[in-house]
This record gives sequence, structure tokens and C-alpha cells, in this order.
Amino acid sequence: MNIKILENYVLYMGNFILLLNVILVAITYGLKEKESSFNWLIKWAKYSLCLFLFELILIKFILSKKFYYINEIMIILNHFGIKDYSFISSISYFFKFIFLGLFFRDIFESKNLKNIFQILVILLVTFELIMIFVYKSYQGYDSVSSTIKNIFIILGSGLFLYKFYNNDSGNLKLAKNPYFWIGIGLFIPAISELFLEFIFTKLYQTDTAGFYKYYIYRNVSQIIGFLLLIKGFLQFNYLKFLPNKY
Repeated sequence: MNIKILENYVLYMGNFILLLNVILVAITYGLKEKESSFNWLIKWAKYSLCLFLFELILIKFILSKKFYYINEIMIILNHFGIKDYSFISSISYFFKFIFLGLFFRDIFESKNLKNIFQILVILLVTFELIMIFVYKSYQGYDSVSSTIKNIFIILGSGLFLYKFYNNDSGNLKLAKNPYFWIGIGLFIPAISELFLEFIFTKLYQTDTAGFYKYYIYRNVSQIIGFLLLIKGFLQFNYLKFLPNKY
């Protein structure tokens, strides 16, 4: 299949993910209980939306051939060795390490787990700064940061689901429990990306068409994740039926 066609598929799916992100953020504005452990997750959704919009503006306007200052911008990008839009991922890792890390910290009762995730946030943000300023990860696809990010989310959401499974949720049905949907909404995309990560780097360097094909699979997992998160936030009002420890 033509690379340009595959690239367009990736862009179309990216636009659909953007739409789902908009829906997710719109739903959060209708929530009554603002002061909850979901706050950090809501902030991550909002900052993710800002990044999606920033990337869209870059693709459609700033880095288009019709943009008046495109030559000057390309000189700057070439100076820093930036080859494509993947440099935006470096920014997204910061948001995920900070906001998802603080979300995981707040949902656990154990002081030890709270301290562990607090320390992990600091370590991961420091790690990402080193990747950017020392190893110049913004110059291409950064499989190391992506792998670390996925392991971190799998760890946090996995413990989250384990806690949910072992705690009494009263008479609330599984389908109405927001914790369940949010947990798997974070877990599924991360576990899918982790397996794809082993081949992404090689394909990025040797087979652009293959890279885009697998990137489409990655986007499918992202879409599933956002749909599950939306489902979880739509069940937010059922939190009042859960025991106080939630």
C-alpha cells in the first residue's frame, strides 16, 4: 500500500482520537464532584487535548507548504535535527508521567504505594528531561521513553484493577462502576503499545510503510482506550453508591 495512503489513514484516525478526546473533556465539565481522585485524570485529558490541537495546527497550517514562513521554520527544525511530528511525544510523556502518576498516587490508600508513585513521578520526569536534553529524543521516534511510559501505566492501572478486584464494591454492578472502565481504559492501550514497541524502532528506520501499518493498530488501541474512559466518566454519578473507601 502507498505510504501516502497509510499516512492519511493515520491522520484520519488521529482526528477521530481528537474527537474522542474532545468528548471526554466535555463530559468532565458536567461532573459534580470536582474534588476527587479523578481530578488528575481530568487534567491529563485536558492537556492531551491541547497537544492534539497543537499537532493539528502544525500539520494543517504552520508546517504546510502554503504557510508564509515555512522556509524559516524548516531551517530551525533542521538545525535541531527534528525530522517529523514525533517531537510532540516528548511533551506528552511529561503530562502522562505527572498527571497519571499523581492519579495513581491518590487512588491508593496505602502510604507506601502513595510514596512510591510520588517518587516515580519525580524520577520519570527527570528521566524524560535527560532523554530530551542529553539524548535529543525529540529528533525522532523515541521508543525508550514510550516503553517506559507504557510499563509505568501498566503498573499503575494493573495495581488499580487489582485493588478494585479485591475491594468490596457493594451492590454496584460492574457495568456501572467507573473504576473498572477507567482501569481497563488505561491498561489496554498501554499493553498493546508495549508489544508493538519491540518492532516500532526497527520499522521506523527500515520500513516506513510497515511502521505506519502497525501505527494504525496502535491508534485502534488508543480509540478503544478513549471509548472505555468515556464510558467510565459517564458512570461517574454511580460513585456515590460505592463504599466510603473509594
